Amino acid sequence: EEEEEDEDEDEEGEEEEDDSEEESDEEEESEGERAEGAGAGKDKEGGKEEKAGGKRVKRGKRPIPKHQKPFRSWIDKPDKGEILVPNLQAYESFFPMNVEWPVLSFDFFEKATGPRNWPVACTIITGTQAATADENRVEVMEVTGLRRFRKRVQGQKGEDDSSESSNYEDAIKGVKVDPRVTSVSIPHHGTVNRVRTMPQRTGFAATWSESGQVSVLDFRNPAKPQLAASYPYGARTHGEVCASGMDAYASGGAPRTHQVEGYALAWSFLDKGTLAVGDVEGRVSVLGVPLPYDRAYTRKPRILEVQQGAVRVGMHHGSVEDLAFSPVQVGVLASCSSDRSIRFWDASGNGDDAPLIEVLDAHAGDVNCLDWSRLQPNLLLSAGEEGSVKVWDVGTAIKRGSRAPMAVAVFAWHKAAIASVHWHPTDAPVILAACRDGYCSIWDLSVERDESAKELESKHGLEGLPPQLLFLHQGQTEVAEARWHPHVASLVVSTAADGFHFWKPSTL
Repeated sequence: EEEEEDEDEDEEGEEEEDDSEEESDEEEESEGERAEGAGAGKDKEGGKEEKAGGKRVKRGKRPIPKHQKPFRSWIDKPDKGEILVPNLQAYESFFPMNVEWPVLSFDFFEKATGPRNWPVACTIITGTQAATADENRVEVMEVTGLRRFRKRVQGQKGEDDSSESSNYEDAIKGVKVDPRVTSVSIPHHGTVNRVRTMPQRTGFAATWSESGQVSVLDFRNPAKPQLAASYPYGARTHGEVCASGMDAYASGGAPRTHQVEGYALAWSFLDKGTLAVGDVEGRVSVLGVPLPYDRAYTRKPRILEVQQGAVRVGMHHGSVEDLAFSPVQVGVLASCSSDRSIRFWDASGNGDDAPLIEVLDAHAGDVNCLDWSRLQPNLLLSAGEEGSVKVWDVGTAIKRGSRAPMAVAVFAWHKAAIASVHWHPTDAPVILAACRDGYCSIWDLSVERDESAKELESKHGLEGLPPQLLFLHQGQTEVAEARWHPHVASLVVSTAADGFHFWKPSTL
């Protein structure tokens, strides 16, 4: 009891000292105000330095506490011992997923169409980058139980920002909401550089191998996936497409040729079974792939090539990095290359091998990726090794002699190479970029700078951000690819050296 009384006396003493300090501050402020009224005050270095009766009082703006400042990861650095964790208030949903081997490329393998309700399931097809060529696989993974976070009421004290299950929405009766992964796979000789699913036929996907093999895989029967067609891609003599089922290649054996690999791969939206491939030596080829068990595919495979040499002109002078078919013009194909150019081809087989139109210096460095907007077919998206993203107006119809595309928007904010770009499937002006600096960025082309926000941006040190930049996601190492889910609004899947992230910003 005596100790409690002593503590009470100490608290009273502290309160009296606080009161006296406040009175002293008030007296100093009143003196400063009188001096300023007499013309003795002056501004200096953002604060007020006042003189009254030989006494100087310097007052400035109170600094913002560190915990209230936004962490600008492109400028600020964590202090020693600090670890960055995601602020889950910025996300409507967020799930990381580890995998055995890194995945350089993936695509969606969805059967159903139309909008989905939460919790959602997501089916993707992936290809590995294993330690040895024979350990690689192509795998179809179904991820179920992806949930949204509980909606927070402003001003309401809730639980801390962690990824624990209590932060997610309650389970719907009869629906399992715990995230689960089920998968089926098939052996694949060599790293899978690129994988793309056929848009018209669910269950078929094409892969580009580092061993120089283009393959079409049939996953319609998950219990027995098989090789539908293979194309050993040689530097001088090209093989033929074969539909021989599970040959030695699919069983883990070496392909028949091992000469040229590639990364560029694209299916036509309009011509079912038409597959475009591009290799590291600059060739662009278009394959008419015969699919098994389909009577419509009785025609012989056709191979159109842009050959290297003096006879045929217009091929790329560097590695073909990406390809994109026009969503409205049959046979029109766009390609980009490490020679810094973007070129448009007639892939229908009705013309010669010269490009229809070309942009020779599309970027300051290698042009790494392309995406053609399906909602606005006159817009083509590209990104380069120097870190810039560009939007090109290619016009309503591409034909020989057409004007060269014009860059209508340029975003040069990233400081490293862009690995992939993707148009939003339902929101026309919104784009997604995956950069090797560890960021996945979301941009809205329709946003203009708000002059009234300058003061707020300056207060928090955000004046250097482009107004079109909506969202920055990070936390992955060496991001290889990011894509919008085709049916779940604004859900993004991104792959990197350390696994997958499934995430949806709360602002979209």
